[in-house]
Amino acid sequence: MDDALQTLAQAEAIAPQPGAKSMRASVAGRLGDVDQAMALYRELAEEDGPESAMGSSAAMSSLYSDSLTAVQVAELHRSLFAGLGQGARTAQSFANAREPGKRIKLGLLSADFHHQHPVNIFMQPVLARLDRSQFEVTIYNVGVAHDDQTQLARSRADHWVLATTWTRAQLTQGIRADGIDVLIDLAGHTSHNRLVMLSQRVAPVQVSFLGYPGSTGVPNIDWLLADPVVVPPEHDALCTECVYRLPHAVFCYAPEANYPFPVYGAAHAQRPLTFGSFNNVPKLTPHTIELWAKVLARVPGSRLLLKAPSFRDESAIRIFRERFVALGVDASRIEFRGPVGLTDMMAEYADVDIALDPVPYNGGTTTLQALWMGVPVVVKEGQNFVSRMGASFMRAAGLPEWVADSDEAYVDTAARMASDRQGLMRLKAGLRARLQAAPAWNIEEYTRDMEGALRAMWTDFCEQARGQEHA
Repeated sequence: MDDALQTLAQAEAIAPQPGAKSMRASVAGRLGDVDQAMALYRELAEEDGPESAMGSSAAMSSLYSDSLTAVQVAELHRSLFAGLGQGARTAQSFANAREPGKRIKLGLLSADFHHQHPVNIFMQPVLARLDRSQFEVTIYNVGVAHDDQTQLARSRADHWVLATTWTRAQLTQGIRADGIDVLIDLAGHTSHNRLVMLSQRVAPVQVSFLGYPGSTGVPNIDWLLADPVVVPPEHDALCTECVYRLPHAVFCYAPEANYPFPVYGAAHAQRPLTFGSFNNVPKLTPHTIELWAKVLARVPGSRLLLKAPSFRDESAIRIFRERFVALGVDASRIEFRGPVGLTDMMAEYADVDIALDPVPYNGGTTTLQALWMGVPVVVKEGQNFVSRMGASFMRAAGLPEWVADSDEAYVDTAARMASDRQGLMRLKAGLRARLQAAPAWNIEEYTRDMEGALRAMWTDFCEQARGQEHA
């Protein structure tokens, strides 16, 4: 990162560089300076206009910010994208047969059906189980990555449309021509999204799920799939979409790959207590680092293992090490590890005793992977979707005692759980079996709940349309 900034400065000394601001924003995000990244992305969005991809980058950055409240995050999303829906097609203008019980034409819009991506990890087991007598599935692939997982997703769909190079008009026409009834957007504000297209409406029912942990703020996305913890009813006002709550957890972790469960024995109980986080560095906010420094202070002799793609870079390691040292943490207590393949990464959870969830942007996939490998997670229950995922997963696992409601309770919880090594070892040894017995980890039940949600959304549309016809 240091080299990148130096080279950029040298280039700018020669001539103006049109992409310089977005490069600086990207570097700031990779080094954990989220507010700087967000400010730069907002400037770029204002410069480029309402359809700028920088608006999505600004929205995404806001989820990591320590300085914004949940209400401010929601207001930012609304303000960035409110203008996109002008002149949009109405849901009632589509000619789709309004039959609540018919076989639903279901579209999935994604760039991320490839190895290691969370969308792929969570959607593949659902795709394998969707009732094809009830749903005709078309995947619109707008991504650039292709591997064996891409081919697997293709084999699990009724129809596969490679739309990476399609213009907005081409994809709009294609989805409408296919007669899609319910379109699930699996990207939100992440890379390769087609939110501007969705804001103009390309299907009677449009749903946001999985790719983005919260409300998009984008007009004409009708539904957000959630659960009772990530978006309780009193938080509906934070969402521009109607909220449909799945009964257990919003995501069901049912990996199709085999990750051998570690054997937690005497050596694990006797080593220095090791806390850990495998989350990307934008989540390691100043607030998060301060919390974790307090945990280390409360648990003498403990260590912290931090693993992230950025930690292949020496400048990132140096910066984060200095941030902990400034809070009184001895540098020798922090270990940094860079990226490896998914199978090897899962095995590395054996080196962690207790995972620490970041705030405000909780771990999603990482928390569920930690639990699967026998690592319980200390979480703080926040005020919006992105900051309540950890609470959702730990409550669903029957471990509410790991959920804190304040910074002080978070530190107390970590210290208390670390103090009982024998109790911790018993929990770790039986953790995967505990999950497999919980409804939230039952992929068959989860898929039926998902089907019920989609059927309810379609029925709601049909009833609304019928009501307007008789008005």
